[in-house]
Amino acid sequence: MKLVTWNLNSINARIDHLINFIKNDQADVYLVQELKCTREKFPYEEIKKIGYHSSVNGQKAWNGVAFISKKPLLITNYKIPTFIEDENARFIEAEIEISAIKKKITLINIFLQNGNPKYTKKLKYK
Repeated sequence: MKLVTWNLNSINARIDHLINFIKNDQADVYLVQELKCTREKFPYEEIKKIGYHSSVNGQKAWNGVAFISKKPLLITNYKIPTFIEDENARFIEAEIEISAIKKKITLINIFLQNGNPKYTKKLKYK
């Protein structure tokens, strides 16, 4: 199984790059971060046209994560289990089966921002 991760820094601004990359790369699952779009604005149709499925936890601004996969994934969580009060869309978790070893694994896609100045709320949050 081939997995690829990519901080897109805006999926809609880079959709052509992403589509071309997927067409040439053909990984099983892409873990993409910093979508900068809501679930409603995610380019589902463009992804579907190339034979992939999308599982999205989207949000405006700096947040948003998604799985783009050849097979539909079983999404098990959209929040860090010990931090469910978090309002930021920075986490998505799926259960996938690895057919070669006949086992299920948990796949986590998380977006962690760059550090912030010391002694600030942003750094404490991170």
